[in-house]
Amino acid sequence: MEDRNIVELTNKIYKITLLFPKKEPLRYKIREAADEVLKSLAVWEVCVKGAHTRFFLTDVSIKEKVVFELEKNFNILKKYFEVVKWQNWLGYFDILEIEEKYDKIKSDFEKDLAFLNSQAEILKTRSVFEWQEKETVGDIKEQVRQGDNANKKQEIVALKEWTENNELDSRKEKILDFLKERGRVQVWEIKEILPDISKRTLRRDFDKLLKLKIVERVGERNETFYRLKV
Repeated sequence: MEDRNIVELTNKIYKITLLFPKKEPLRYKIREAADEVLKSLAVWEVCVKGAHTRFFLTDVSIKEKVVFELEKNFNILKKYFEVVKWQNWLGYFDILEIEEKYDKIKSDFEKDLAFLNSQAEILKTRSVFEWQEKETVGDIKEQVRQGDNANKKQEIVALKEWTENNELDSRKEKILDFLKERGRVQVWEIKEILPDISKRTLRRDFDKLLKLKIVERVGERNETFYRLKV
């Protein structure tokens, strides 16, 4: 979404509304709604989208307010355009063209919003995971230091098992992300994005995902696919 597009569109709103009757309320109401869209998008680019780009979690209250204002004013403009189309102040297709440009800007905004929401979830999940990882590794190491010789071997095994499970969690995230993107996959396709992991290990990963009922197996032998369970 380019700043230039919304600025040019706002200027055009001011120009076409000059063709409205001087005392027509819509002449000023449409300008006000267009100004609000321009202002909200400027705040969005700097305070919300810009903050995510720099890998900071935006203040949720700011984000929610901007989203609310944009959705409200996009809808107001839509209603106003519907009224203006049936007047004789300017051509039907002239106002339709402007309406379509606002629809395009709204669509671009919604894509940005969906992307940033997904990135925020990833950042939150990663933060929680890193905290849990530090806490768990720290606890296990402390137990190893405090245990006697008879227990140390078992505790080291526990640390090794946790590490293996932790690596599986990381692989599972990549496998599930790939499944969401592709719909269904074969083991060899996962092997291409995880070249350091053997097919045997990947099959075991899929077996664990099957037991957890996260994925399901379709087909047999060379035609075996995995997909997310509905």
